[in-house]
Amino acid sequence: RNRCKKYIFTSDISKLYNQLHLTDAALPYSLFLFSEELDPDRPPDIYVLVRAWYGVRSTGNQSGAALDNLAEMMRKDLNHGADVIQNDRYVDDLLSGSNDPMVRASQIIQTKEILSKGGFKLKFIAKSGENPPPEASSDGESLKILGYKWFSKADKLGLGFEEINFSKRQR
Repeated sequence: RNRCKKYIFTSDISKLYNQLHLTDAALPYSLFLFSEELDPDRPPDIYVLVRAWYGVRSTGNQSGAALDNLAEMMRKDLNHGADVIQNDRYVDDLLSGSNDPMVRASQIIQTKEILSKGGFKLKFIAKSGENPPPEASSDGESLKILGYKWFSKADKLGLGFEEINFSKRQR
């Protein structure tokens, strides 16, 4: 959808799942057992995660609902930002824009303001017509967006393929 706009931007919500606090009613379902020794004769320690778990199927929907509700609460005063959060988001990635550079600037400001009211922040903001921010780019010219390589200064998309490495992964 953002490719239909002349002035686009993309961003990533920083540590989205870590900002989602579980309600007390959900805590019994986020217990986990741990033991350094892995001794079956010794009871394990019991822990509870009080934030949303990355990798749990429902977490994506929970974060989406939280962001949608936050945007709706702020819509009256921050309509541009609410539209970005509700309509131009893929999990924690934002891809939006406008045919008017002033509207794009307003979208960015309002999106940041809405997210800050919910305890969220953006990792970076990359805009068409500008080099990508260093934290979003490994080569200073492009960044990855939804499987593509975006050359933000020229506002061109390329294939997101990288060199294939068949070597066994080492840690």
